[in-house]
Amino acid sequence: MSFLKPARHDKITNFLKPKVKRLKVYNTSPEKIRYITLPRNNKVLAESILDMLPVLANKLWDRLPSSERNYRKDLAHKQSGLSLRFGFNIFHKPGALTKFPISKQIITLADMLLGFISHDKDYSAFSINKNRKFQKHFDVKNTKPSIIVSFGTHKSGGGLIIYDKNGGATTYDINRKFLLFDGKCLEHESDSWEDGDRYTLVFYKMNYKAEKTLASLIA
Repeated sequence: MSFLKPARHDKITNFLKPKVKRLKVYNTSPEKIRYITLPRNNKVLAESILDMLPVLANKLWDRLPSSERNYRKDLAHKQSGLSLRFGFNIFHKPGALTKFPISKQIITLADMLLGFISHDKDYSAFSINKNRKFQKHFDVKNTKPSIIVSFGTHKSGGGLIIYDKNGGATTYDINRKFLLFDGKCLEHESDSWEDGDRYTLVFYKMNYKAEKTLASLIA
């Protein structure tokens, strides 16, 4: 596929990277939850990648042995849905999914997407979740705020519910909207949705090694 050629990747990234705007503060509370505002060109390219990811993710799911299908299943409401994790864990080791050839295509696309939405590429891992409704939890192993977005064919709902220190809940619309939030400090869960398939993509970091980036997995 031509869009995966390294030269093309570098050309697009170098051309668009200066246009990425600073993060726009959406919530001025101490937790500083932020939506990421994108220039038009970045938004179009980011959404085109979101459209491609389900196709590749579904192909990978079909090839996985049962032992690789349980990631974060314990956090899922009624053990629903599926999750794929790519990148480095807390022990600085790459996940098992990197051994699948199709994984390199997924990681390449995710790394390109990260370049379109953020100046900060210091993320060591990401996950793709399909129809997985997560229960209330903290991301206790994360070392920095995460970036989350939802996409798919679902008609409504599927936001991210975040709880404040007093137990109050706010639902953030993340349907094709990139939200930066600190899941280590903020308890959160998935909102329910109607009809269709709902995917989420989450960029995160679980270690302090600067060289453990997504780009290093495809070098």
